[in-house]
Formats: sequence, C-alpha cells, structure tokens
Amino acid sequence: MKSGLFCACFVLLAAGCATGPQRAVAPPKPGGALVAATALARAGQGVDAYAAGRQAAESLRAQLSGVEPHVVILAECFVDKADKARAAKGVASVFGKAKVAGFAAYGIYTRDGVADRQAVGLLALGGDGISVRTALVRELKSKGLTLERDEAALKAALGGAGRSLAEQLPANGQTRLLVVLADAHSPKNQLLLDGVQSVAGPKLAVTGGSANKNAGQNWIHYQGRLYTDAAVALAIDGEVDVAQGGAQAKDNQAVLDSARAVTSGLRARSPGAPTALLAFDCAGRKGKLEAIEEEQKAVLEGLGSEGALFGVWCAGEFGCTEDSAALPVGRGWHIMGTLLRKRPASPR
Repeated sequence: MKSGLFCACFVLLAAGCATGPQRAVAPPKPGGALVAATALARAGQGVDAYAAGRQAAESLRAQLSGVEPHVVILAECFVDKADKARAAKGVASVFGKAKVAGFAAYGIYTRDGVADRQAVGLLALGGDGISVRTALVRELKSKGLTLERDEAALKAALGGAGRSLAEQLPANGQTRLLVVLADAHSPKNQLLLDGVQSVAGPKLAVTGGSANKNAGQNWIHYQGRLYTDAAVALAIDGEVDVAQGGAQAKDNQAVLDSARAVTSGLRARSPGAPTALLAFDCAGRKGKLEAIEEEQKAVLEGLGSEGALFGVWCAGEFGCTEDSAALPVGRGWHIMGTLLRKRPASPR
C-alpha cells in the first residue's frame, strides 16, 4: 500500500478560524484494499506515557504486516498534559507526527481490553483502496461561552469552525465518511456539526466524539501538537462501505442491551466480513455501568469475531441515532457505531 507523498502545505485563515497544515495524499485505487488495526497500551509499573505510546504503536505496526497506514487515530486518558504529549510522542516515534490525530478521552476499549486511565489506544486505517485527508481548526472561539448565556455567539463560532473543517475537506464522489474529534462537548457538538453539514450536506456519514471536558484535560492531538478549543476532521475516501447506528441508554442493563443491539444491527445490515467498528460512546453511559468491561463484551457479542474494534468514551458523539437513521447528529448519552468494510467488487 502506498500512503502518498507528503508535502508541507500551509492554509490561510478560513471562515475566521485558524487552520492547520495540510498534506497531499494519493487517490484511492479502484478495487484496492482496506486495512484496519487497533492497539491498546497502559502506563504504570515502570511504563511511562512515552513507553505506552510507543508500545501501542509497535503493536499496531506488527499487526499491519508491512502495510503503511494513512492515518493513526489516537485516544488517550492521561490526566496531565505532559503525559498526553509524551504518549503522542511515543506513537510518533514509530509512525511520524504527520499521520497522528486524536483526542483526550474518558476511556478506550478494543478487542485487547478496556482502560480508563493512564492508557493510549490507536486505530490505523490503510490500504491502497482508500485515502485519508485531514484538517484542523486551531481555534473554535468557544472558550467561556455557554448555551444558556451565549447561544448566538456559540452558534456563530462553532458553525464557522464546522464550515472551515468541511471546506478544507471538500466532499467528492469518493468520500464515504467524516470523522470529527472536537473540544466541543454535548450539546455544543451539534452546533459544530451544523456547520460541517452546511457545506458537506446532511447525508454524508459523520462520526466522532468530543474530547474530555475536564479542565486541563480537553486536548486535541494533531501532527505532534496539542490544542484546546480545537477540532480535527478526517475524510475517508474510496473503496469502503459505511453503516451507522446509535442508541441512547441511562442505566446499566440498558447500556449493555443498546451496545449489543447497535453492533449486531450494523453487522446484520453489512453482509460480508467487517473491517472495523468505530464506537464513540458517551462517558455518561460509562458512569452508569457496574463494570466498564461489560460494555466492551456487549459490543463484541454484537460484532462477532471479525473486524477491528476501536471504542472510545467521550463527552458527546456524532453519528446516527434511533430518530435520525439517515442523518448524522451530535448527541450525548449514545453509543454511535460506524461499521466499515471493503466495498465488494461490482458484478461484471
């Protein structure tokens, strides 16, 4: 797989929002491959944040078996900014800074396990059947604003930031999915999505989540740097089919039942082997669980034995819900599932 040539390309201010450096990518190859892998590593017992990041990246590299990823999505749940930066640096020591984008979360789950502190989780997407374009807005201009007091200002700021993200990643005939990671917790996340959809349209599949909203922990990772009051987006183009679903729950058993129902429903709607499931899951749901490992088990019961799993507990989610089956929205209290698989060959 070829990940494309990278070039230093700097973007001017768009829609009043400071944006980040862009990179050129090779277009997807018709009939090409879609590859996904995940890794999870914990710090502690002599393993520092840098070592955990590097350990996760090395595990990811081994699973990819020589395939070079287009992007590595990072989720981490460290408390201190210094540890967050060290974990990202450990990942970049294996894959380089340019491919890494992510955010601070309340917890992570993959097929390898579950962690909600001092841990880093990674998802790699690669294969010559897809390409991945990334964009950053460095300043959402929403700090200190509340919906109760500053609704108009928030709509303008977050709507403008969403438009900027979408304008940097114009949808084309091969765009299948946008992944949005933002320092804009629910219900503010809907205002950001409104801006994205004002450019990209309402029907493009969107998923993602909001960073940990605790003061000092609300960081967005992008190409080796950390930002607050920021958002990153990834456009996935090419040979991939996308199925989405979501459900709300607010007590232990309902959380487990909804996680199982969402993933099994996606699996039933997507015949053929899944490549990856992205599960952006509300931290409020996590707080209702008697044991957080049970939600990972419920998701896997629905998903089955095939496909990488990248689950993240966050402060608001993007995706489809019970009442928006064909329209991505920004919500809280939901698990938002997005199932990816290689697009089957067209019959001759």
